[in-house]
Amino acid sequence: MANYSEVLDRAAAAYGIETEYTDIWGRIHKTPERVTRAILASLGVPTGTAEEIERSLEGRALARWSRPIPPALVVRQDAGAIPLHMSAERSGGSVKLEIRWESGDLQHHWCWLPELPTLETVTVAGREFVAKRMPLPAPLRLGYHEARVYWVTETGLETIGEARFIVCPKRARSFEGRAAGVALSLYGLRSARNWGCGDFTDLRTAIGMLAKAGVSFVALNPLHAIPNRQPYNTSPYLPQCIMYRNFIYLDVERVGGWRDAGSFAHEIEALRASEFVEYERVAQLKLSALRAVFEEFTASGGSPEFTEYEEAEGALVHDFAIYCALDVEMHRRNPDVWLWTDWPPEYLAIPALRPWLNSPKNTIRASCFTNSSSGTSTASWPRCRLTRSRKACGSASITTWRSLPTVTERTSGHTGRIMSMGAGSARPRTISRQMGRTGPFRRPIAMLIRTTVTSCSRNRFARTRGTAARCGSIT
Repeated sequence: MANYSEVLDRAAAAYGIETEYTDIWGRIHKTPERVTRAILASLGVPTGTAEEIERSLEGRALARWSRPIPPALVVRQDAGAIPLHMSAERSGGSVKLEIRWESGDLQHHWCWLPELPTLETVTVAGREFVAKRMPLPAPLRLGYHEARVYWVTETGLETIGEARFIVCPKRARSFEGRAAGVALSLYGLRSARNWGCGDFTDLRTAIGMLAKAGVSFVALNPLHAIPNRQPYNTSPYLPQCIMYRNFIYLDVERVGGWRDAGSFAHEIEALRASEFVEYERVAQLKLSALRAVFEEFTASGGSPEFTEYEEAEGALVHDFAIYCALDVEMHRRNPDVWLWTDWPPEYLAIPALRPWLNSPKNTIRASCFTNSSSGTSTASWPRCRLTRSRKACGSASITTWRSLPTVTERTSGHTGRIMSMGAGSARPRTISRQMGRTGPFRRPIAMLIRTTVTSCSRNRFARTRGTAARCGSIT
């Protein structure tokens, strides 16, 4: 009888699950068996007995070898061949490879299987399969194409395999010579005019000074929306949503409709003088100011641009605004609640949410207004300060690189609780004409970040592809 632990490890390897990792102190941590079983179960693999796992692995292998080519083929431009899986009884025939290039052009390549080099021979579920080295036409064209494999019969062609055929460069685009850049944590920039947290105006100022120093790029931490609550909800890498940005980076004084900071002056001065970034106080202050701006905005009749923004974002921004309101309320009721999975169960159903769904329209629109002022992924609402910072970079011949968030809030809240992160905030960095007086950062204790494939959403992949395309890595 097969050893259960050994079979479980083989299943983990087959599905790409790590069985151990080494932490920053060099200590090896084994993945608990219950965790491996849970991950496999989430992938649809039965883990009750060793025999069940064996059958599942055999079925997986049979499916893989029965498919001549995988559903997606990713090769470098200099690739000369790809593996072709065939059953042993068909290894003496002919096949045709057809490539439909991104441009629409068709290219055909005929192969007689006995002439092709054999890469591997296996037996799965009593059936024999062979992997052949099928040559590719040269030169390959960069881009996203389609490949199809036909089995040549006496009466014609039989389609036996189809795939998305992706051709990438041999290496990512490299720049001539060396380039110097600066990595900035935007929240940590200190200035004599901000509200205790670096904002987009500070970023433009920094860009101007860095450009004069010959800097080629500025790297930024993620700017996505976060709860701005200490100690667990302030990491820029653990956002609530990757579709909207953190309003804490807004220069409220540059938002249209702002009057003056008279009533906030004392708090602003206190926040500027703070040794560390006071996320909660800054967020509360800016929200109060933005709500005041919104009241003035609606009293004056609003604007067609904002209406267009709401229509373009649709339910996405509306639902996110409701979520943010609920998040604040749940944490107010119970300070130990840090993420939505800890909400009372009734709030995960429609009946309890109905009062929030039917809340006064202006309350939700005010939250939408805050998101629009920060800039979003789709609409071009004119108050986006990040866009202006990008333009400043362009005029100064500086590239901006922004990090992607690691995980979403579902994981971040649990991670914070498990590791009991320190409550220390980041010490603001001073912007001076000489870029001097840069204060150190207080780092929290080591934090375990659990990453999964599912945390990489389609939207994030699309943005990554877009960035790579602009940098010349792909076309």
